[in-house]
Amino acid sequence: MELFISAARLGISPQGVPSKEYLDNLPKYVETLSRQSWANLDAGQNQITERTQALAVLGIIAAKSKSTDLGNHVDTFLTQVYTFLTTVEVPQLRHCPSLLIDICQNVTDSLVRRGTPMLGINILVTAIRQYQTNDRQLTSIHPNLLELCLAASVPKAALPFLTNDIDDFSPEIKGTDCKNLLLFFYYGGMVCAALKKFKEAIYFFEAAIQVPASTLSHIMLESYKKLILVSLIHTGEIPQSHKCANQIVNRVLKPNANAYTDLAASFVTFNPTDLSLVINRHHDTINRDKNYGLVKQVKAAQTKLSILRLTKTFLTLSLADVASRVQLSGGAQQAESMVLSMIQDGEIYAKINQKDGMVVFLDNKEKYDGPIMMQKIENQIIRCIDLNRRLESMNDNLATNPDYISKVLCASEDEGISSSKQLFSV
Repeated sequence: MELFISAARLGISPQGVPSKEYLDNLPKYVETLSRQSWANLDAGQNQITERTQALAVLGIIAAKSKSTDLGNHVDTFLTQVYTFLTTVEVPQLRHCPSLLIDICQNVTDSLVRRGTPMLGINILVTAIRQYQTNDRQLTSIHPNLLELCLAASVPKAALPFLTNDIDDFSPEIKGTDCKNLLLFFYYGGMVCAALKKFKEAIYFFEAAIQVPASTLSHIMLESYKKLILVSLIHTGEIPQSHKCANQIVNRVLKPNANAYTDLAASFVTFNPTDLSLVINRHHDTINRDKNYGLVKQVKAAQTKLSILRLTKTFLTLSLADVASRVQLSGGAQQAESMVLSMIQDGEIYAKINQKDGMVVFLDNKEKYDGPIMMQKIENQIIRCIDLNRRLESMNDNLATNPDYISKVLCASEDEGISSSKQLFSV
């Protein structure tokens, strides 16, 4: 510990800027410290009082997060981490981001194992806000936060980090390892599905299977399974893969998701008996994948879609007929309950005559001229203007990026050589 503190005082300037040599050796120091006793780590942390030595404190905290004694000191450790994050000067966090990322990963793993994920949510929110350079930057800490929110059954806490369009990545996520990117899209889809924001969930799961990767990831396969289910719930259709993902979907993902492709094929028959048979046949697979909750929603979605199809064929229909045509085991009473639920959710426009048990299907009364609708349109216009401004900025940055210009020039030269070869061969 004394050597570590001495190295920090020599390797970090009075302005808090570390030398390259110190940064290169810091991960090794942390690994060595993680094998020391908790009391020794506490003592060393208390010795460092200078604000400019915050990077050394971060190293000790990172060592604690790797310690085998962490389980006995979790509550105290979490308090130390939160206090450090809220008092540290932000630039010092970014000198060695791998330490902060390791701390967040180890905190997440520890709390999920202990069954207390709620304790880490505020800490990881603070870590992201401190580490990000802007609200639209994706970091390797995001997937940890989403995992904690899902494990704690508070998915709404993760929503602010999913509503901003990502147009920037922190340095460590720009490498060849796309695991954190895949996890962000996968957990993001699960958060949206848990909140019944199925349109957004489809976007995240589709993004996960479109991430360029040299090998198939299990995360992509699980995303594809859930994509099928949420697409059936939201649109009632089998999802069409984007052309950039056609090969991996058709050659790899579909053959490894037979239970879900079978379920999708039976869904579009609108025969609830067939769907139930497929679900029963693949019961073990669905349970193992922890997708049974979504599958139950798929069954309900098939019934709702069947009722919706009736609105396109009939103007009036008795509740008994609705139950018969949709094959509801609960008869007219269940049909009434489902129709009322769909009316309240704005899925159909109808009214029920309680006296004779008839359903009258109506046209959409929305004229798109009310104040609420006008506000929605105005918000969409503002969002489109903002997106256009950001796209222009990204285009300008790309046009002046040396790496991009170099690649374009190389591609042009290769094309010229290819054309010359073709000319000579002719």
